Amino acid sequence: MKELKLKAKLRQGTGKAFAKKLRRNGEIPCVIYGHGEQAISACVSGKDFEDLIKGNPYGVGIVNLEIKDKETFWSIIKYIQRDPISEAVLHIDFHHLHKGEKITVNVPVKATGVPVGEKEGGILEQVTHEVRIKVLPSNITPVFSVDVSQLEIGQSIHLKDIDIGDAEMDDNPERTLFHVVTPRVVEEEKPAVEEVVEGEEGEGEAEEKEEKVKEEEVKEKREEGGK
Repeated sequence: MKELKLKAKLRQGTGKAFAKKLRRNGEIPCVIYGHGEQAISACVSGKDFEDLIKGNPYGVGIVNLEIKDKETFWSIIKYIQRDPISEAVLHIDFHHLHKGEKITVNVPVKATGVPVGEKEGGILEQVTHEVRIKVLPSNITPVFSVDVSQLEIGQSIHLKDIDIGDAEMDDNPERTLFHVVTPRVVEEEKPAVEEVVEGEEGEGEAEEKEEKVKEEEVKEKREEGGK
């Protein structure tokens, strides 16, 4: 796969205050480690790193970290710490590689094509977005493209069904990657029907009659009093 270059420089200070100062100056603190070697504190340009990420949406792969007056580190990005709100990069972990040694990486998965089942009204769902493999650094692929055009409604593609080249599977081969499902039909709620309690209508009529009787009695008493 394509190897990318990124310039870095040794970081003299440590701690939160120093890291904040670096970020204010447009730099990102990072660490380089691996194989039991002593970790190296460094920093990279925030702009250069963001350009690297934007240019490789499915994963960066191998990065040659060039440090002035020091060796070039053949590395992969192991972890990116981001601000939970702004998503700005706060810190980067680079893992130093040795050629000829297999490493474990997570590779993104994407679908290609339009499923037969989707044309028939089904919905394509992606269940798994990354797969874990063991591979030589030089053979890392940035993304696994999976053809889903033959999927019918009710059918699935599992991890064991895709070609991962020279890599070794380090994941559950039975994991579902994609499937086409029948769209769910949401039934409209029927308006509630008021229950009529037996006897309610009869009780209402009786009350009306009782009121009429009382009115007539009052009327009769008034007439008798006027005589």
